[in-house]
Amino acid sequence: MRTEWHGSYLDGRTAARHRATIRLMPDALEITTDAGTTLRWPYEEIRQTQGFYVGEQVRLERGAEIPEALLVGDVGFLTALKQVAPTLAGHFHDPGRRRLRVQLTLLAAVAVVGITAALYLWGIPGLAGLAAARVPVSWEERLGQGVVEHLAPPEKRCTDPARLRAIGEIVATLTAPLPDPRYRFRLMVVNSPAVNAFAAPGGYVVIFRGLLERTRSAEELAGVLAHELQHVLQRHATRALLQHASTGLLLAAMTGDASGAMTYGLESARTLGALRYSRRHEEEADVEGMRMLLAAGVDPAGMLAFFGVLQKQGGEAPGVLAYLSTHPSTAGRIERLKAMAAQAPGPRVKLLPDRDWRDVMKICQVAAQQTGVAPRPRPAAVAPRTLRGVGRVYFVPMGEFPAASVEHLIAYYREKYGLAIETLTAVPLEAAAVDLLRQQLVAEELIALVKHHHPGLAEDPEAILIGLTAYDMYIREYTWEFAFAWRQDGRFAAISSARMDPENFGDPPDPDLLHTRLRKAVSKTIGLMHYRLPQSSDRNSVMYGPILGLDDLDSVGEEF
Repeated sequence: MRTEWHGSYLDGRTAARHRATIRLMPDALEITTDAGTTLRWPYEEIRQTQGFYVGEQVRLERGAEIPEALLVGDVGFLTALKQVAPTLAGHFHDPGRRRLRVQLTLLAAVAVVGITAALYLWGIPGLAGLAAARVPVSWEERLGQGVVEHLAPPEKRCTDPARLRAIGEIVATLTAPLPDPRYRFRLMVVNSPAVNAFAAPGGYVVIFRGLLERTRSAEELAGVLAHELQHVLQRHATRALLQHASTGLLLAAMTGDASGAMTYGLESARTLGALRYSRRHEEEADVEGMRMLLAAGVDPAGMLAFFGVLQKQGGEAPGVLAYLSTHPSTAGRIERLKAMAAQAPGPRVKLLPDRDWRDVMKICQVAAQQTGVAPRPRPAAVAPRTLRGVGRVYFVPMGEFPAASVEHLIAYYREKYGLAIETLTAVPLEAAAVDLLRQQLVAEELIALVKHHHPGLAEDPEAILIGLTAYDMYIREYTWEFAFAWRQDGRFAAISSARMDPENFGDPPDPDLLHTRLRKAVSKTIGLMHYRLPQSSDRNSVMYGPILGLDDLDSVGEEF
């Protein structure tokens, strides 16, 4: 029987691994490092923390707080350990029972997924629908106000009064036939190249400049507005927020607590920023939006033409994906709308007959000489020589993150900022970091893995640890659809490149674009945690925030 094994020893004070020879004794492990140090670990003081699953190395720990650890790659070590000390080693995993453990784990996982899926598909939506039907309009208005203040802050809005009035006339035409308009609709245009629009609870409708510039007539914009207005009227946004946000927000809705709505307003804004309506709600907004157009006498051809153009351009124009990802207009749905329009012939109202639509589209491009106000000077980027960092930065590859990407980042920061970044040993992805239902990694668990595998640096207040993964990731705390980056405690971060890679969206590989996007996410994290810079409202700065998607990421600059 083999009693001598080889592995690695970690002293719990540094991240360094020491090669060690491990001898199995009747009552303890005898550990001798290459440096000649000999240690004795009684079996009753040892706990096993890894090595329960196929492909996972054995990890034994001793001590509290930041423990010492032994790593052994051969699972046969456990079998030999149980043979040498059968009575004292009973609390260690038996590799012979691994198949049964895997089967039981799989059965438990299936059961958990089934229960969770049932709650997600039926329980939570039903409760959210009940709450949405009970909340007063005033509560929705307070909630919607918090959403638009975050996603459409005043400094980003286009405020040219004449052009806003023109777009407001379209909304007035659409809502005039409503028998009981319980909402006071508020329209906002955001100066962003994103081809997108969204409705917030309480009557708020936000149109992004990129979408407005894609329209070719007032009738095309009317089709988008009718769709978004129906999301408000049918309370889709309210239901979706209650379904995806926290229990606190759901309880505030059930009790009609208006102050609670504002308390959870920021969370709701983050949720709405990554929200996708259900297919049923999208189809309802389509159908009711078409009925709204027909009731107002607006030519529905504009709605059909605009949705058709977006569908055709979706694979060619990246900006279009922002709208299609949240408002999927399939060919079947467009055909159904065409059938509805064909059944309601009649005279059509010409929207804005006295306005040039190309002029209305310039709402965000009012020249400085027209207002008599000089343009505000652009804030100067922070020069590299003026930056003063705090602490040391470490990259931690996670899973199979490409080594070439890490080397590219290290060379970039060394050349541009004179910043020396060290790469630590790669951290393997573990089951605890995977959300099986969402098929994504959990950002908080990734950071926990980084701390676990590099305990010495995790306790060092001068160390900044940035985990890098090529797999998709979301933040459990906010339940967003995904996240590019997540930061904790000013020293720990996890960054995912999955949604930065064009190849993951069916596009041709583009390493330069991927590296540029990854640099921006990493630079912002380094700016916040190492250089202690604040977030910025200037899109020319890499510190701009919030970053809600690829449109935002691609539009910001790379300088601090």
